[in-house]
Amino acid sequence: MMTRRVRTDNRRGGEAGFTLIELIIGMVLIGILGGFSVQFLSRTMQMGQLVSGQKSLVDEAKIALDRMAREVRFANSIASFTSTSITITTSGYAQDTSTNVSYSYSGGVLTRTGDVSGAHTIAENISSFSITQSGSSFYEFKMTLTDTDGQNFKLMTAVFPRSKVGV
Repeated sequence: MMTRRVRTDNRRGGEAGFTLIELIIGMVLIGILGGFSVQFLSRTMQMGQLVSGQKSLVDEAKIALDRMAREVRFANSIASFTSTSITITTSGYAQDTSTNVSYSYSGGVLTRTGDVSGAHTIAENISSFSITQSGSSFYEFKMTLTDTDGQNFKLMTAVFPRSKVGV
């Protein structure tokens, strides 16, 4: 009796390679992984841009508050102040010989005005700003910023002018 072997392998003569089904399954899996990777990377880039924008917004306002606090701290006197502005008298700086300096808030913008240097915007995108006086000469500056996504950032600093200390 003679037995015949039936060949179940579709490959001829030991040829190596992939079948069409294997190639299609591989391409589908690579496509799925690629889709997830693109979504992950785009979300990461969006978050990076958002954080960068928030950082620059807060940094600008922080620098403005620090400058205002420093000038009020070293002022010869506080000429006047309201809830949104303060005017000080200084002996002038090398780069700005102004003797009267005002900081004022209006329309989302904080402006510094010197009698020699003129007006300069020092911070923008401010949703609220206030100056309060505690005691006879302790001043608090509060600022709220709103970014493009509607998120609020609150900054506050306080200063006690040296002219009040009697140095």
